Amino acid sequence: FPFLLPEASLWLSRVSVRRGWAEHAEQSLRAQAAAHGVTGRLGFVPKLPEADFIPARSLADLMVDNRWYNAHTTGADSLWAGVPAVALQGRGLASRASGSFLAALGLGYTVAPSWKAYEDLICSLASTPERLQLLRRRLLDARSDAPFFDLEGLARAQERLVHGMWRAHEASP
Repeated sequence: FPFLLPEASLWLSRVSVRRGWAEHAEQSLRAQAAAHGVTGRLGFVPKLPEADFIPARSLADLMVDNRWYNAHTTGADSLWAGVPAVALQGRGLASRASGSFLAALGLGYTVAPSWKAYEDLICSLASTPERLQLLRRRLLDARSDAPFFDLEGLARAQERLVHGMWRAHEASP
């Protein structure tokens, strides 16, 4: 991507499971980027206060999800912020989250079936600001009526499921 999109930069979440791991990961990623001639285009975003999280996400033009472990909550938050996303079709549960989110929002066509299609779609969207703006508008409009963003409806559906399971349990011998 860096050679095809010379103006692009990549933001990564700074996450640390253990003390010192974030710094080690950052150094390793910067070294890999430098080895490939891409310097100064990686950004590491620290954990933000809740009030700043969604506004910060909305600054991105495009979310490019990885193959093996999708963004999950961060992905849903980015979509809520109006940031279009590209995902690669995954096989396992952890690698299918973004594809499910995008399909639920009617954007399944931004889930690529292959690495080549993934790269092509990223480059196409990143070089066509008008398409990105249309996708952003579609996502922002979906906040008011898409079931994916209806958290109260989801909570009610979960409650119905739990009550139904309890009734089934009580009725069993």
